[in-house]
Amino acid sequence: MAQGLIIEGIPLTGKTSLLNGIERSDYLCNLTQSTKLIYHENLTQRVLEKFYNKGFLDKHSNIDFLYGITNHLLMQEEFLKLRGFPSNELIFILERFHLTHVAYYPSLKWEDVFSINESLNLLNTKVVLLTIDRNTFKTRLEERKDTGFANYIKRYGKDLETILDHYMKSQDHYLELADKSNLDYIVLPSHSLTKEEVLNQTLNFFLKHESTR
Repeated sequence: MAQGLIIEGIPLTGKTSLLNGIERSDYLCNLTQSTKLIYHENLTQRVLEKFYNKGFLDKHSNIDFLYGITNHLLMQEEFLKLRGFPSNELIFILERFHLTHVAYYPSLKWEDVFSINESLNLLNTKVVLLTIDRNTFKTRLEERKDTGFANYIKRYGKDLETILDHYMKSQDHYLELADKSNLDYIVLPSHSLTKEEVLNQTLNFFLKHESTR
C-alpha cells in the first residue's frame, strides 16, 4: 500500500520549511519498515525552468516529466506488493507537482494532467496547499529585495503591486485546481500559523484515513 503527500503553493508560503520539518519529524523517522521517497522541488518542477525560460519547453515535455515520476511511484508500489510484507508500505512526498505545473506553465490545462491525478489517487495521495495573504507576501518579498528571486519575479511586473497581483491570481488558480482534483486536500494559511502549527496540522491530516471530501 502507498501513502503520498504533495505540498503545493505559490512561492514564499513555506513549502520547503514544511518538507524539512516532515523529514525531521518523529513520524517519518519511526517508519523504519517503510520505503520512503522524498522529491524536493528541484526534481518535481524546477529542473524544467531553464528549458522553459529559453523557450525549449512545450506541454508534452511537462506531461512526460510528470508521468515519469508518477509511473515510477506506481512501479515501486508494485514491487513492494510482490515482496509481500504489509508493513513495508511506500511513503512518498512531493514538493510541488501537477498543480504547480498547471498553475505555472500557460500551455498546460487541467485536462492535461487529469490522468496523472487519477494515478495519484490510486496511490492514496493527499495535498496540502499552503496560502499567504497579500500583505504578508509583500513583506516577504521586500525581505528578499537583494536576492536572485527578486530579479526573477520582475518578469511578472514593473512594480511591486503588479507582481503581487500576479501571485495572488496564481494562488486563486491553485485553489481552483485543488478543488477540481479528487485528491483529499487541506488549505493552510501560512501567514496566520506558526511553522510548528503548519507541520502538526499537516501530519494530522496525512495520518487520517477518512476522506475530507
